[in-house]
This record gives sequence, structure tokens and C-alpha cells, in this order.
Amino acid sequence: MRLLSFLAFVAAGSAAAAQTRPAPAPADLTTFEMAWEAGDYPTALRGFEQLLESPEASRWHRRIAEITGEVYVTRELAADGRTVRFSPGSKWVTWERGPTAAPWTIVARVADWRVVDSVQGSGATVDEQRDRVLVLRTAPGRSARLIVKEVGGAERILGDSTMLVASPAMGAGGAIHFVGRAAGQTGSHVYVIDARLGAPRAITTGDVQRADLQ
Repeated sequence: MRLLSFLAFVAAGSAAAAQTRPAPAPADLTTFEMAWEAGDYPTALRGFEQLLESPEASRWHRRIAEITGEVYVTRELAADGRTVRFSPGSKWVTWERGPTAAPWTIVARVADWRVVDSVQGSGATVDEQRDRVLVLRTAPGRSARLIVKEVGGAERILGDSTMLVASPAMGAGGAIHFVGRAAGQTGSHVYVIDARLGAPRAITTGDVQRADLQ
């Protein structure tokens, strides 16, 4: 009787341990994940479906969601957006849309992903302190122009129409830098426009030829 009682106790303990011990991950989970990574989505999805219909489906929800990307919330901001750029502090995000010859830059606020403005031009950079967007606007048969726009406000053309410009960028303190060639010059210089948006001032000397300023 004592032997039978001992065996019954051991059996009961083993059963309880089996109930509390996590079941090992099915070997097929790795197989299905590898199928997903290889682009064999039908095989992977059929396997994931089998796991999610199994008695232990709740164990695999999170991992399968991570593999497929469904664990993360996504939101479409544009159907034809390209050239996505975040401002240095991730306050604003910009992207371009429309024909490449005359694109528009769209400005959205990252906090709520709401589109708040747009300006015709490309190569946007953003001054977060002043909420200004700088773009380069081109048009067939005309020189490119520097355009700065207050987010939600008016735009302003910088410099004059006789200067050839390229590679604009926002600098420290809201200054704007670009490569340009003024009328009558044979070479290019780096110019700066201060945060008050005054006249361009050359900060380099000598003549450098730029193929993109022909």
C-alpha cells in the first residue's frame, strides 16, 4: 500500500509539473518564420494560421504579429510620396510628390502625423526653431530659385533671379547656406543668408566650377 501511495504521489506531482511547465515551441514556427523571411508568404501564412487555431494560440499571437509586422500600428500618409526627410529633432517630416520636373514638398507634423503645409520645390530642409522649410524650386528654361516658407504661412524667394543656386541647407542659428554663382562670375562660391533672410553673402574665395550650375 505504501508503494502504491508513493507511486500515486509521484504521478500526481509529474502531472502538476507538466501543467505548469511551458510547452516547447513547435518546430514548425521556425520553419514558418524562415518561409516568411524567404518571401514564401503563402506557406508562412498557412503555418501561422495553424498555430493560431491550435489550443495554445494565445502563446503565438505576439511572436507572429512581430514577424508579420502587425504588432505595430501603421498609417498611410501619402499614396505617391518619395524622398522622405525628418527634421533634426523629428518635429516635422517632409516628402515629395508629383512630377519629378516640378515636385511639391509636403510637410506633416510628427506628433499627430497631420499634413499642415505644402510648397512647390524639392530637397527640403527644416529649421525647427523658426518652423521654416527651405526648398529648391526649378522650372524648365529658368534658373533654380531658393524658396523659404514659414510652416502654415507665406513663402519668400531668396536672392535674385540672376544667381544660379544649388545644394541649399539650413545651418546653425537659422542661417541658410548654398552654392551659387552670381551673374558675371565664372566660378561658384558658398553663400550664406542669415536668419533675418537678408541678402546672400559669399563666405568663400576663388573660383570653383560646378557642373550643376551651368
